[in-house]
Amino acid sequence: MSINPQVQLKTRAVLNIPVQSYKYDFTFIVNGDEFNTSTIIADLLSPVISYNHQNDPTFSTFTISTDHRGDFSNVLKLATFRPFTIPEDEIQFFAEVIEKLGNSSIDISN
Repeated sequence: MSINPQVQLKTRAVLNIPVQSYKYDFTFIVNGDEFNTSTIIADLLSPVISYNHQNDPTFSTFTISTDHRGDFSNVLKLATFRPFTIPEDEIQFFAEVIEKLGNSSIDISN
C-alpha cells in the first residue's frame, strides 16, 4: 500500500505578490470620494467584493458610506501586510469600513 504525498502552496506566498503594481482597475467610493486600486487589492480587503467578482468579473466599483470620517487611503495600506498606526480619531471610521467590507481578518489593536 503506497501513500501519496500531499502538496500545498503556503498562504504566506501571497506576501511575494507585488499587489501595488497591478493595474488600478477598481474604485472605492467612500463618502463621495474616489479611491482607485487594483482588483486584487479590493478582493484581499473584502470578501464581499471577492464574492461579487466570482459572480461578475466586471464588478469594479464599491460604495461605502460611514457615519465617521477618516482617510480611506489608510485602509488601502492594509494590502502591504505590515502593521501601521492610524490616528485615534479614525478608529470608528476604520471599524465601520471593516464591517462594510465584511472582513474579519483585519485587527485593530493598541
